[in-house]
Amino acid sequence: MKHIREAAKDAVTEQAHEAERLSHYGNYNKLHVRRDGTVSWFESLNESDDLIDREAPSFCAIQSIVTVGTGSIDCNCDFCNEIAEPGESLDNKWATKEEAVRACIAEYGYQEREDQMLAALECIEVGYFTDEEGE
Repeated sequence: MKHIREAAKDAVTEQAHEAERLSHYGNYNKLHVRRDGTVSWFESLNESDDLIDREAPSFCAIQSIVTVGTGSIDCNCDFCNEIAEPGESLDNKWATKEEAVRACIAEYGYQEREDQMLAALECIEVGYFTDEEGE
């Protein structure tokens, strides 16, 4: 049987592409990992917003793995800056935001983001996950 930390690692790895995609959008998106190893995204206007861990023995936040997003109206990367306005020629421009983001990820990948997320998971103290109690 797989330990929860290992299952959480798999779940976090599966979200690396989505983290890179969300990094091009406004607001902030935070990936949380719960004590049972499940992960979920939380969107907020503030980078420091957290969710309360109701399973914790004392008042604390659910562990977060990564916070992505521009925190402003839009991304200003070279790809997102080249989105055609309605009626404008598509010469050297992307038709949609999603198209621009896909092209950026295709060009640069998301391995660095995945490594960052897995490093954050490794920093979670032993005992956080429910199958680690008493270890």
